[in-house]
Amino acid sequence: MEDRNLVPEAQGKSEAVGFADPSPYPLPQGEGKQQQGLGDASAPGEQRQVLGDASAPGEQLQVLDAPVVSQDQGNQQKTAAVPQIWQQVSGLRPETEAGMTRSERRLAIRKLFREFERRAREALSEHEKDEEAGERTYLWTPLESICFELGIARRKLSALTKELTGMSAQEVIDRVRAESLREKIATQLKPNAELEFLRFFEAEEKSYRRRATPREFENWEIKNRPDLFQKEKDSARAKAEAGMRNEPDCGWAKTASDLMAWVWDRRRSQPAIAWATSSGAAARQQFARELGFSTYQRLYRACLLSCGKSPMEVEHAVVLQRLEELEREHAPRRDEIRTEMLKN
Repeated sequence: MEDRNLVPEAQGKSEAVGFADPSPYPLPQGEGKQQQGLGDASAPGEQRQVLGDASAPGEQLQVLDAPVVSQDQGNQQKTAAVPQIWQQVSGLRPETEAGMTRSERRLAIRKLFREFERRAREALSEHEKDEEAGERTYLWTPLESICFELGIARRKLSALTKELTGMSAQEVIDRVRAESLREKIATQLKPNAELEFLRFFEAEEKSYRRRATPREFENWEIKNRPDLFQKEKDSARAKAEAGMRNEPDCGWAKTASDLMAWVWDRRRSQPAIAWATSSGAAARQQFARELGFSTYQRLYRACLLSCGKSPMEVEHAVVLQRLEELEREHAPRRDEIRTEMLKN
């Protein structure tokens, strides 16, 4: 009897609330909420609003459908009308990018690339002049700040620079940083090149003075022969007129190679890394950090992108250039020594 009385009550409540199924059995989990008008999962972007009290018998519920806009979607709608700086510079916008030709797209990316390269040079220049630059480690790069200024993601910027030049955004910054490598390397190697040149110049001056001076014969028979003595004087005169040698017999290129071999041998023999099995690799990593690069691989790629040479080739070229400069600077001194020997 009690079960029969419960069935009409359940049917009355279900009709008042608007249930489609007056079954007295419990519904599956979650199905009752859908039937109570809390939304339709098949309708994305809509929320069903229920008005009324389901507990009041005989009252019909009113359901309203209203679109739901999240906070992120609202912010996107607000900022969609204002293009970012990189879009203003390049002209690459969603409404115009699809209709561009290849040449037009390359021109647009080139504008962005030049702006990015200009900002990279400014950031690196400010870093060198900054009094608080010591707080930045060798891992620092201005890429993140430039992306923030332009309003572009790092991955998007790298994709565009690779499309135009084949370089990622970080490789572009490394190439700009490598433009000042010759000055830094010259500062490091200038004292060694000057010592090597002075060593050669002093040895050549002593040798030239001996060649330009006639020998004194101790044997009285040879000394009393005026023809032999005159021949010796003529030979010394000819050597004096020839002057000093401008470069070693092997040439300045071989001298620069020998000097660089000595420099790298000293770098590998430092007490801190000489004990390591791969002391050469440790010396290269230390050399890269001294020049402001986190790894030697990045330094190697930056040198190739900037000047088409490896770091060791750049070092050799710097040393060779310095030796040739010193040779030209000491030309007046060689002329003075030659004039002095010709007077004798």
